[in-house]
Amino acid sequence: MQRNPAQSTALAAERVASGHHLVDGRWEVQPVERPGAFSAIGGLYSSVRDLAVWMAWFSDAWPPRDGSEASHPLSRASRREMQQIATTIPPTLHRDREGRLQVVAGGYCLGLVSEEDLVTGRAISHSGGYPGFGSHMRWHPATGIAVVGLANGRYASVWEPTRDVLELLVAEGVARRRPIIPAPALEGARAEVERLLAGWDDRIPARFAPNVDLDDPLARRRGEIELLRERHGDLRRDSELECATPLRGQWWLAGERGGRVEAQISLTAEVPPRLQLLRLTSVPDAPAELVAAAVAVIAAIAAGGDPPREIGFVDEATQRSVAATVRGAAPHLAPCELRHAVRGDGRTTATFLAESPAGPFELTVELDEASSSIADVTITPRERPAVLR
Repeated sequence: MQRNPAQSTALAAERVASGHHLVDGRWEVQPVERPGAFSAIGGLYSSVRDLAVWMAWFSDAWPPRDGSEASHPLSRASRREMQQIATTIPPTLHRDREGRLQVVAGGYCLGLVSEEDLVTGRAISHSGGYPGFGSHMRWHPATGIAVVGLANGRYASVWEPTRDVLELLVAEGVARRRPIIPAPALEGARAEVERLLAGWDDRIPARFAPNVDLDDPLARRRGEIELLRERHGDLRRDSELECATPLRGQWWLAGERGGRVEAQISLTAEVPPRLQLLRLTSVPDAPAELVAAAVAVIAAIAAGGDPPREIGFVDEATQRSVAATVRGAAPHLAPCELRHAVRGDGRTTATFLAESPAGPFELTVELDEASSSIADVTITPRERPAVLR
């Protein structure tokens, strides 16, 4: 393209892109606006490298954490506030690279736009336009991935390719999702709950927030813990702490006699924080028939085929229904991996956690008690509790 003879003399000509616009189907050089009314929104020359620094400055605000902030003029909290929605924008629909329909919802922040979709989660963006130029910057707080698109055509629409590149990089896993960092008090509360599960100590509940006893009397909670120990035996930590926020998390404990217990806790936003939520869920071991059926369904999803008849269905209609469920899920969830049971009655129903590139999901298998055959299979998406969105 032709070099603009009116370019700023403060920069080397070979380092400055000329703006262009279409005139009767031909690209012509767009005259440069001199300093004036437009300078407040477009009075700077920049580069991909400089814009990457700008995007990294916003992205580094996540996750919330302690530590020095001396290298930035605004605190991480202020930068996060700039990325919070102030005015919502109606949801929109678009097709992804593979033709699948996606829902996008979000809103306008402080000079930025926040969007949420079903695959990548939250992305923050800012578009620019100026006579002769167009730009779009987009970053993904959960991974720190950022993409910038620049064009020297008047108001060039570069947001779509920039969005597609970001989605592709996130889907390919070029960067791991950033974990939410638990507050030290949350780790301390987890240790206290585990001591309480090992043996009731009145000194521990005395430090809880008042609502804990109001929500469920301590005497009932003590009985619940005694019942858990009777059912599962000694409980030992069996997973990392998964955090929904720095003050809210959950983890699993394995029972000496089998089964598992899920513990969920939440702390108050005061100094020092106090425990305001304690929820304990007993999950018995799933029967072998339900485990075998879950393994077969996961394998069928990965292969994109029907689950084998050999796992035993209560009737032909159920077999066809489960096969349709699996075929519908395969394009979105394959390949996937079965984890562990998260709910169940230990006899006729069990819900298993599974992981896929599209995110975690739950697989529920129900058994007909009379015939010991599979009566139903359902698949439900599950929120990612342990990572930023």
